[in-house]
Amino acid sequence: MKGFYWGACLLLPAFVGGCSSYRPAVVSNRAISNPTVGWNGYSVQAPDGMTIFNPETVDLDSAHVSDFQRWYAEEDRRASAGWYIVYAERFLFESGDDYAIGFMSDSYGLTGGWASITSVQMQYFLQKLANHKKVAINDTEAFSEIIDLNGQRAMHVSGECRPYFRKNAVPLAYEGYFVVGKLREVFWIEGFGKMEFRDEMKAKVRQTVESLRLN
Repeated sequence: MKGFYWGACLLLPAFVGGCSSYRPAVVSNRAISNPTVGWNGYSVQAPDGMTIFNPETVDLDSAHVSDFQRWYAEEDRRASAGWYIVYAERFLFESGDDYAIGFMSDSYGLTGGWASITSVQMQYFLQKLANHKKVAINDTEAFSEIIDLNGQRAMHVSGECRPYFRKNAVPLAYEGYFVVGKLREVFWIEGFGKMEFRDEMKAKVRQTVESLRLN
């Protein structure tokens, strides 16, 4: 998908590394699930009309893989390898060239899990993360909020992704959620797309967020 600037938009938190045992997620039609992540796993649904690209199960040298898909896979592999993540999963939801949604699951070697962090510390962490995300997408005026999402703490940012160091670059609509899991996992659900498709993309991102189930 030409025109997308994920490199300037991605931001992942870092914690102390550790080790655990994980198995790859199961993808069936529009459903993704993994019982080995978190306490008893998670599940999520790709939005209606969107297909799932799983970079772990394709030959990136294949002619069937687009340049954008190849870039997405390589960029996120570099990101996950450099942030003390003990297990990471990346999926891309696509439907044409107007917008795309990334679903990312990251598990950290956080001793004691999220239970070891106080509510005040979590509030501070999420607010700082929202501020950093605004810098990452180059939109410090973007809307942000700390919310409760099906009993889980979450952060929401809505704005524009404006590439750094590009003269007269066309901004992209951005809609992102960061959801704290039940054990030591987190989830990113982020949409990037053409401005004229902002409302449609926003609805698809929200549909994805509302489909996320933590067991």
